[in-house]
Order: sequence, then structure tokens, then C-alpha cells
Amino acid sequence: FIKKKQIFFIVLDLSNPKFLKKKIFLEIVKILSNLKIPLIIFDDFSKQIYKNLKFFSKFIIVCPYIYDNKFIKNKRKKYPNLFVGTKYAVLQKNEKFKKKNLKLKKVLISCGGTDFKKLTLKLIQILKKNSYLKICVIIGPHFDKREKSKILSLENKNIKIMSNVDNICKVAKNYDLGIITSGLTKYELLSIRMRFAVISENKEFFRFHYPFSRKKLCYDLGYFKNFKLLEAKINNLIYNFKNFDQLVKFKSIDTNGSDRLIKIAQRKFI
Repeated sequence: FIKKKQIFFIVLDLSNPKFLKKKIFLEIVKILSNLKIPLIIFDDFSKQIYKNLKFFSKFIIVCPYIYDNKFIKNKRKKYPNLFVGTKYAVLQKNEKFKKKNLKLKKVLISCGGTDFKKLTLKLIQILKKNSYLKICVIIGPHFDKREKSKILSLENKNIKIMSNVDNICKVAKNYDLGIITSGLTKYELLSIRMRFAVISENKEFFRFHYPFSRKKLCYDLGYFKNFKLLEAKINNLIYNFKNFDQLVKFKSIDTNGSDRLIKIAQRKFI
């Protein structure tokens, strides 16, 4: 297929740990290595990246996240073809969020594709105690089946459930606040200037999220320790929502990352 279609370069996302363990990944690596096709590789500086890169001869690495400057400086010494930061994030173009009055009436919950900490159900249980709130819940494609069933059973006039949403920004613009986990969704919501809070799944995820948090680009809920503490943090967020715009620095990021990467690929590979 690659030869027939005369593919110029290929984009790989190497940051998915499940995919990296599959046999098909090794087959793909072997094919691309033999063909010497230039690659744009998306990763997040996981330990696995060092093992993966040795297979390829022509590549640029893209880490479209916010990191500490010292960390990036050290990585650039090792990877001259490294491009880091939100300017290289591949995001869909969406209308900016129109700021409404600071009255919390509608909340969006999104805990990624797997929600391995089962935070969605916990957030619903906390938020639904506020009977005036309208809640929308997005279920990812790889949720645990039993957890998914529990979530679906809670749907009512105040709780709306959505599955496998292609563009979260189109949904988010109808809500006053998003509560999300610490993945790529925060960059999507940042691109439309949405009000959102981030809960990290564990201490390791929070460490990765910390440079983003330190810039005060979101309301930060720290990392999950136990239900009682999460409930206290959510209640505090609800109570202080009227001050949200003073607690968070609204910074928009553009959606021209894909255009930049194509130009870089053309410059590097032609």
C-alpha cells in the first residue's frame, strides 16, 4: 500500500503503551525500517521511546505538550530533530468558547479513553448531590464494561451520557465547566478557552501534568488519593466557581500545528 500510493511520510503515535506491546507494532516497525520512509513520531518521552527510535533512520519527534525548559534543553541535546510544545499540537479548528456569566449550571465530565482509575463514576456521584446541576458524561472507547454499565444506568433528565465523541470541543462549548483527566483533552479545551479543571489519575500522571498546572492554565485538582478528598476538592471548586477567572490564566493556543509539521517534514525530508 505504501509503495502503491507513493506515501511521502508517515505519522506514528508511539505513546500508546497497549499498542507497543502488540505483535503488529513490531511488524509495522520492520516494514517502515526496511522501506526507510521518513516518519513524524508523536511521543511523550516515555522510556520506550529510546527503544523505538533505534529502528528508524529518518524521523522527527514531536512532543506537543508543556514541559519545563530545563527538561527540554537536555532532551534537545540528545534529539536534534525534536519539536516540543503546543505550537506542534494537532488540533481541530473550533470556535472559541463564549464566556458566560460565572454561574455554574452545566458540567462536562471526560476521563479519557480508558478511565483506568474509574473516576467518571466517582465524579458523577459527587456532582449529582447538587440537584441543580446538569451533567454530561463522555464515555471513552475502552472503558471497563461493568463500569460503563454502571454509568449508563445513572442517565436521567439531569445526567446525559455520550459515547466515543469525535470532537469534544463541539460538546464542551455548551457547558460552563469541564472536569477532565490529565491527557490531551486539556489542550483541546485550552484551544477554545474553555473553563476546565484537571484531576490527575495518580502521582506519576500529576508529575507529567505539573508543568501545565504550574502555568495556572486550569483549575487543578491534584491527583486522586481517595473519594473523600476528591469530594472535598470538587465541592470547593463549586463553591469558588464565581472566582474561577481570577484563579486561572486564560491562554489560547492556535490550531496550526499540522501545517507547521508538514512544512518541517518537507524541509527535512526533501
